[in-house]
Amino acid sequence: MADAVNVTTIEDGERQLVVQLTNLSDSSGESKVTKIDVSALQAKSTGQACNEIRIQEIWGSVHGFDGVQLFYDADTDVVAFSLGPDWTYQDFSKVGGLKMYGTNATGDILLSTLGTEASGDSYTIVIRAVKYYA
Repeated sequence: MADAVNVTTIEDGERQLVVQLTNLSDSSGESKVTKIDVSALQAKSTGQACNEIRIQEIWGSVHGFDGVQLFYDADTDVVAFSLGPDWTYQDFSKVGGLKMYGTNATGDILLSTLGTEASGDSYTIVIRAVKYYA
């Protein structure tokens, strides 16, 4: 049996992306699972494909896990943000958001759960990001 994992797109507009990530663990956990695939996002009205997102805000609730890490997908994945247990809110919009970096970064966001996982551990994370185009 696998964790009950969902990625729900709340908004995929020309400029803004809002997604909700949820997991109810069966104790198997997640390791660098793609949560946001920029190539699958809605293109700009002029036809340009989205090639990067910059995280503006993160709301997160982590229960049971030692934490959750978000990564920028690259040749060597780069930690974008770590969420500890309990409740987290961070606003990066005043500094332009968390910019993607890393060698040959794809723009995708990956997620790993941390620590020893037990059945019933869970997280809910909402990410608001601004979209950028090639």
